[in-house]
Amino acid sequence: MKIFDNPKPAVYMILAFLVGFFLLRSCEVEASEATLEIGPTFSGEFNGGMGLVYTERFNGTWDVGTMIMSDQTWNDGNSHAGNNGGLFGQRIVRYKSFEMGLGASYWINQSALIGDEFAWALSLGWQFNDHASLRIRHWSNAGTVDRNRGQDILTFGWTF
Repeated sequence: MKIFDNPKPAVYMILAFLVGFFLLRSCEVEASEATLEIGPTFSGEFNGGMGLVYTERFNGTWDVGTMIMSDQTWNDGNSHAGNNGGLFGQRIVRYKSFEMGLGASYWINQSALIGDEFAWALSLGWQFNDHASLRIRHWSNAGTVDRNRGQDILTFGWTF
């Protein structure tokens, strides 16, 4: 499975940067929570892709984040979407350990998944404890343009 279309030295530099970033982030004291999520991508079917999502939560009600999705291929063998990513913001509502989010996103690549740079961002999540969570995230243009397969990711997250 291809996670990144980069040479190995670039992948190692990216991973080293992320490790350093989260080590420093864990020492920082501020009013926001940071969560790193990872999991498989799907769009009607699991398609061999992986995704990485990073969010900052402000005042317990607003998520601002970025996402990176790897190359994905569907069972027909002909359809695939290259690496993609972008930014999103969501309003979060909570009830006990359950949460839902609604917002907007911007995608770098107009792929067969989203079809436009701008899309809705939806999420459903369950917070197991102060650190561990499970979420389903969905991005879609809601049928406003022809191509709208949507991008989904099932993630395990860790809050710092």
